[in-house]
Amino acid sequence: MDQIRPWLWVGNQYDTQDLTTLKTHHISAILQLHRHIKQPNIQELFIPIEEGYPIPPYYIKQAMAFVIKAKAAGHVILVACGAGISRSVIFATAALKIVENLTLPQAFSEVLKRHAKAMPDEVHWQSMNDYFGENTDYWEMWRTITL
Repeated sequence: MDQIRPWLWVGNQYDTQDLTTLKTHHISAILQLHRHIKQPNIQELFIPIEEGYPIPPYYIKQAMAFVIKAKAAGHVILVACGAGISRSVIFATAALKIVENLTLPQAFSEVLKRHAKAMPDEVHWQSMNDYFGENTDYWEMWRTITL
């Protein structure tokens, strides 16, 4: 589990099950993208996102509404998927885009700086580009960020 911002963390399904770690990091809201895990006194939203398939726009809208509302209420948010590598990363990227008014590549670069395993799925990258009206090629983004 890695802290991206004071209010935003990225992790995996095991992190959502570890109440002690969640409490240690003051996690009070979880956007779950792999499995629905309930924890006491933690707000959660489960959205079933599959690897390799486009993300329906209504799922992106629902997830971002949850993140914005949770952040506005002062919650520390964990975005978690199965391994903490792709789905959680793309939704954390989207959250930074909205909250900090960044481009998708800028937002992803911020996530990657703090979460070295970050590697969003190419199909999910395109879904976010479509949703936000951006047109950043996946491979061009990687070349730009990793040079």
